[in-house]
Amino acid sequence: MAYRLICVDCGTELISVAINRTLCDACRRIHLLAKAKKYNDSSEGKAGQERRRVKSAHPCLDCGKIIYYKTNKCRSCFMTSLNEQNRTWRKKSQIVASGGYFRVLKPEHPKANNLGYISQHLDVWEAVHGKPLPDGWHIHHINGIRDDNRPVNLVGLSSKKHGLILRVLQERIQKLEALLNGQAQLL
Repeated sequence: MAYRLICVDCGTELISVAINRTLCDACRRIHLLAKAKKYNDSSEGKAGQERRRVKSAHPCLDCGKIIYYKTNKCRSCFMTSLNEQNRTWRKKSQIVASGGYFRVLKPEHPKANNLGYISQHLDVWEAVHGKPLPDGWHIHHINGIRDDNRPVNLVGLSSKKHGLILRVLQERIQKLEALLNGQAQLL
C-alpha cells in the first residue's frame, strides 16, 4: 500500500510505501550529504579513514545510507538491484523449474508463485476442464514423464488417491528392477 505524504523540509508531496517517511528524495540526499560531510570532517571520520584507507563517507545512491567504501550503492541495494536484473532476465513465458516441471508465466492466476509462474500441467488441465483445480487435488502425469503435458497424459486426483497411486507405482517399479537385476546376473 502506498501513502501520500508531505516532505517536512520543502513541502512537496511524495508517495511512499513507508508511512514514517518524512523527507522527499532530494531533501533526504541533502541531509545525508551533510551528515557524510560532518563525519568526514570530524576526528572520528579521519581516524576511520586512516584505518580503512577510504577517501570519504558518502550516501548510497538508492537508499541514502552512509557507506564507507568505494561503490555507489550499499550492499543491500546492490543485491536488490542484482535480484531485479536477474528476475527481469528470467521473465520468460516458460521456464523449467526444479523437479523437471515446466512453469508458465501467469501472474494473474490465484496459484501463481511470487514471480508469477504456475505449473504448466496445472494450466493445461484447467484449460481442458474449464474450471480451477479443486483445493487438495494434484495433477498426475499418467506416463510419469513430468514434461509431457498433453491433456491425455494428465489426470486430476485427490491427495488420497494420488498417494495410493504413487505407492502402487513404486511397488511395481521395485518389482521390475528386481526382475531386471535377476536377469542381469544370469548374463
